[in-house]
Amino acid sequence: MPSRKKTDADASPATLEATIAEIETILARMEGEEQPLERSLKDFEAGITLTRRAQALLRDAEQQVQKLTENADGDPAAGPLDDDADA
Repeated sequence: MPSRKKTDADASPATLEATIAEIETILARMEGEEQPLERSLKDFEAGITLTRRAQALLRDAEQQVQKLTENADGDPAAGPLDDDADA
């Protein structure tokens, strides 16, 4: 069975910031230079994969924030965002 070619997105960046930086690199390359259709399609595929990765990282972070801000009953706990708000 032939092995699948490794794409740019196979080595997914570990952080949201790194993922966004890679998306920006792909966008700059696609916008800034004329390239063959095959390369453009590979860049597009990598961009979509990275965008999905970024969305998953954001979703995970949102779930973590929700867990951290729930009270013992599982309801959202309201509280001040800044301890120095009165200062």
